[in-house]
Amino acid sequence: MSPEERIIQLERDLIETRNTAAEMITDAIRELVPSEAGRDVVARAFEDFGKAEGVGSIKARLARLIAAKIRERG
Repeated sequence: MSPEERIIQLERDLIETRNTAAEMITDAIRELVPSEAGRDVVARAFEDFGKAEGVGSIKARLARLIAAKIRERG
């Protein structure tokens, strides 16, 4: 595998890991928060966290992804 191919594979692995982590967190939230209204509150909390001052770009991106996944699954 060339260095360029290795970089591409690592980027794909990172995307898969990020998406899997968000799905696992979303699944746990669905189990712990039975109502759609409650999940909306949790989604807003993740969005607010992602916008907070001092939150790193990686945490902010993951928080936005989790909020979106919570909302798309209802």
